[in-house]
Amino acid sequence: MELESLLLSSGLDAPWNSEPLCVDFDGVLHHYTSAWTSPVVIPDPPVPGALEWLDEVCEAFTVHVFSVRSTWPGAIQAMRDWFEFHGFDSDRLSFPVEKPYSRMYIDDRGYHFTGDNFPSVEEMKSFVPWNKR
Repeated sequence: MELESLLLSSGLDAPWNSEPLCVDFDGVLHHYTSAWTSPVVIPDPPVPGALEWLDEVCEAFTVHVFSVRSTWPGAIQAMRDWFEFHGFDSDRLSFPVEKPYSRMYIDDRGYHFTGDNFPSVEEMKSFVPWNKR
């Protein structure tokens, strides 16, 4: 693997401010209210307040934008274009294709596991993310 490809896939292309923070794209940054059509089609606006929050977070953390989209050809560029279209410099972010180490993972479909609170099958089957309720 070429060094540049290795750096891009590991997230080392981002400016290293401090500890890494992993933020999901769809449902956390991108509002994701439209139906999924393609990994390179990103039609919805940002979640209200998301880009202002992200601006602040980038000052304290190395931010990895992580998405299931990331492994499809053209999807990382589509996310970069989406950020730029909404006035946010995508060069401040990393777009890894594999799950990176992170201080915290912020995801609309995450479950906060505390060591002994395994979710029941019913809880998992009935889960609905915030923007689909």
